[in-house]
Amino acid sequence: MVSGLGKGAGKFTLGHALVSAALGLGTYYGMRLLGASELHALMAAAVVSALRVIYTALRDRRFDIVAGFIMLMHGATLVVALLTSSPQLAQLTHVVPVVLFGLFYIGSCLTKRPLTEVIIDMIRPGWVARHHWGDADLRAYHRMHVRLCVIVGSLELVQAAAMAGIILRYPVDIAQVVNGLLATAGSAARLAFVIAVIWVFLRRRGHHQASPPRQSQVSEPEGSTPELIGSTCTPSSSAGTMPSAVATGVVPSQGTQPRAR
Repeated sequence: MVSGLGKGAGKFTLGHALVSAALGLGTYYGMRLLGASELHALMAAAVVSALRVIYTALRDRRFDIVAGFIMLMHGATLVVALLTSSPQLAQLTHVVPVVLFGLFYIGSCLTKRPLTEVIIDMIRPGWVARHHWGDADLRAYHRMHVRLCVIVGSLELVQAAAMAGIILRYPVDIAQVVNGLLATAGSAARLAFVIAVIWVFLRRRGHHQASPPRQSQVSEPEGSTPELIGSTCTPSSSAGTMPSAVATGVVPSQGTQPRAR
């Protein structure tokens, strides 16, 4: 993983998505097996999913913006189902959050903090500062997140279009399971893509894993100064930097002159 970045975040995100999908689909098809209509089964699935969000918030003693957004989505599903009595329209409420997240990702590129960069700061506070990057690396890191947000947001919009097409084209029972699997697979794919892009970024800059400084194995010739030997044999700290001999102004080919006797 990316220097401890992806492990906890990936486990939480994928675990949450899998449990939510399993609960929603299990409740829906369980109600269908008991003879409930498509509309009532959708409403039951929304209630169960909302109860799980409440349980998680109480267990963790935290009710963040994402939890509130999910609760709003389930509430919208219930309201639309009650007002329209249309299972297709109730299912379409699940597409709205995907569209909004896609627009949030793309819109965040216009700000100084792309959404992916903000999320990393939230789940790993101080992670960027531990790399001791210079201004050039920080600007490149920011540009990488801008590109990430455009790609991830576009993928969200493509997924939303696919989900809407499935709802309008296929029966409710088929659309429910296909969209549930599509949403879970899409979340996993986007998470893996983000982690992979950040990992490649770190590898290209030589910051993926700090390596201990190597000790010089060059023996000091007679009559030379230790400072000169140390300055010409120190390895570069990161990819793309000048050798330390050039940076310190010492040319390796220039040795010390023997002392006149």
